[in-house]
Amino acid sequence: FPVTIIKAAEGIQKVIENAEDLLDDSLILFKASKFPRAISLAIMAVEEVSKIEIIKKILLANGIEGRIWKEFKNHKTKNHTWYFPVLKKISVPNNDVKHFIGAKSDWVKRIDDLKNQTLYLNANRKNDGLDFEWNLPKNLVQKEFCGMFLVAAIEVVKDDRIIWDSDSLEIFTRHWKLIDDEIRCEKPVLFYKQLRDLGMISEERFMKIVSNYNK
Repeated sequence: FPVTIIKAAEGIQKVIENAEDLLDDSLILFKASKFPRAISLAIMAVEEVSKIEIIKKILLANGIEGRIWKEFKNHKTKNHTWYFPVLKKISVPNNDVKHFIGAKSDWVKRIDDLKNQTLYLNANRKNDGLDFEWNLPKNLVQKEFCGMFLVAAIEVVKDDRIIWDSDSLEIFTRHWKLIDDEIRCEKPVLFYKQLRDLGMISEERFMKIVSNYNK
């Protein structure tokens, strides 16, 4: 079913709220030394905030909303978001980012495997391949490893993102189109300039975006 601009704005705000709640719970578990479950919730927080882009895709969909709604419910395809803030920090051009964060990348599978390993009992083969051992999540994750993941999750969930309300989404629908399952824009700098002028994006973020597009 289609999504209106008003419904999309409401959904994005609820996504952010729920992602922040998941991250807060993850931090509580970290402080309680419950490191495996802290990682699980951190991954879930990133999966949740990734729904922002999917809601925007649904908003642009023209008769294919049903297929994109399946993406909304498929958590594995949302794990590619982990790489994004790191790549932007080192100024990787926008055209190159998709090669790192594609939904079919090996990174996506590894994050999904890690989420399962930190939630459930695992049976892992030994080196000889002839035997296996049972592994509890609490025996797999140390504090330092967990802390690294929480830092990455905070980067994603607390990102200095665009303010997506009815006005900014209306501008978005004028500039961006869904083509071959990708959101594309002929004049992205003009789009971001309009958002900057409306106060929907910080000047610092705007300059970083323009710099990436000019590479």
